[in-house]
Amino acid sequence: MRDGALQLTDLGSTNGTYVNGKRVEPHQSIRISEEDLIHFAEAPFRVYRQSVTGATNGTIAENICDQALALVQFDRLMSERLVRPHFQAIVDLNSDSHEMIGHEILGRGSVFGLESVGAMFQAAEQLSLEVELSRLLRWEGIRVGRDFPESPMLFVNTHPKEIGDVQGLIESLIKAREMAGNANLVLEIHESAVTNRAVMDDLVQVLESQNIRLA
Repeated sequence: MRDGALQLTDLGSTNGTYVNGKRVEPHQSIRISEEDLIHFAEAPFRVYRQSVTGATNGTIAENICDQALALVQFDRLMSERLVRPHFQAIVDLNSDSHEMIGHEILGRGSVFGLESVGAMFQAAEQLSLEVELSRLLRWEGIRVGRDFPESPMLFVNTHPKEIGDVQGLIESLIKAREMAGNANLVLEIHESAVTNRAVMDDLVQVLESQNIRLA
C-alpha cells in the first residue's frame, strides 16, 4: 500500500506478472485498482473491494479464468506476432466459369484460446488494441499473399476504429503497399464506419496514389 493505493511489484519472477494483459517489468511497482485483472504466470485474479459487511460486491463470472488466460495470451500473440493468414477465395458469380478474382485476407491465432478472429478481437477490445490487431492481421496476410502466383487481388479488411485515426491508417497502408510489391490490393471499409465525408475523401486520394482499390 502506498499513498492509499495498492501497489504490485514483480520480484523477478520467471513466468511473469501481468496486469490487464500487460507484463509488469521486473522489480518495478505498478498501481492497481478495483476490477484490474492480475495474473501470476497463468493464475488469474480479479481485484475487488470488500464491503463493510465483509461480503464481496457483485458476482464473479464463471468464465473469468478463460477470459484472464485469453488476455495473457493476447499479449504474447501481439509481441510474437502469433497469427497466421487465412485466405477466402472470392469468385465472380457473373461469369460462366465462376472465375476466381482474388482472396479476402482473414486470420487465425496460433495461441490457445485465441484461435478464432472473434476471440482475438474480443480480447483486443478489452485492452483497446483493436487497431493494432487489425494492422497485424493485414500485414501478415499481405506478406504471405504477395507471393501467390499470377498476383491475384488481395482484399484487406479494416476495423471501424481505424477510421477514427485515419492518418495512422494511411501510414500503415503506405507501408503495406511498399511491402506488397506487385500484389493488387483492395481495401474493404464497412459503410457504417464512414461518418466523415471529408476524411473519406482524403483517404480515397491516398489510396489512388498508392494504387489501392476501395471496396
